[in-house]
Amino acid sequence: MPNKENKGRTEEHNRTNRCIWFFGSGASIENGFEYKEPEERKKKDRNERVMLIHKDVSAKMQKVSNVPIYKELLLNLASYTSKNWQHLFCTTNWDYLLQREIDRLFPEKKPPWLNDNLVFHLNGTVEPHSEDSVFTRQSILLPDDPLDYRKRTIETNIAFTKIFAQKMFVVVGMSLNYEIDRILPPIIEYINDGINFGPKWLIVNKCKNDFNLVDRYIKDTIRGVTLLRREEITFEKWLKNGMQELQREGVLIST
Repeated sequence: MPNKENKGRTEEHNRTNRCIWFFGSGASIENGFEYKEPEERKKKDRNERVMLIHKDVSAKMQKVSNVPIYKELLLNLASYTSKNWQHLFCTTNWDYLLQREIDRLFPEKKPPWLNDNLVFHLNGTVEPHSEDSVFTRQSILLPDDPLDYRKRTIETNIAFTKIFAQKMFVVVGMSLNYEIDRILPPIIEYINDGINFGPKWLIVNKCKNDFNLVDRYIKDTIRGVTLLRREEITFEKWLKNGMQELQREGVLIST
């Protein structure tokens, strides 16, 4: 397995703007992957629950060999990202479908439009990684874990440093009704501390209720925010439409 932790991290580019992406459960669902921990499991010992999540999610990922929406996203970003922009990917999901697709499409070298070839997993991941690496990953976090389980690792430190004080954010498939996605509010509050004016947020969600919850939370929390989309849409349709909002903001080249 390639060592993604360090590959390309020190490469410098003359790209000064960073678009931060947050992928929630809905993004995986639209790519054909859905997993929720069975309710009866929640009575078990925590370590056993984590072990079973690793087993179940890893097995389920083997059955999802193609992720056409993630693939289309990555190829479009590779073709149309403006020269002074890069993209950074974060996710609340335990699966590593997006990371796997990045590794398939760009196996040798981090492309210049990508700020980091690693997808940052804010709730941990079942992705195999080297145990002797100095790069520590976030361990699997459960929705009902107390706050002290969320330890700062090298992975989360890098992610939060890269997120801090940025002004363009895209939220795909996040649901504040879905327990694993509820890390978004504290992240938003952290981001808010580093913002002086004018952050822009774009919500992509096919569920009207989920869209409205995230929309309302962002408006109520972030100073001077501009929300670039005012209605629900599927991830797939938004890509087919050319990610028009990102074109208008200059993140992508107009087509």
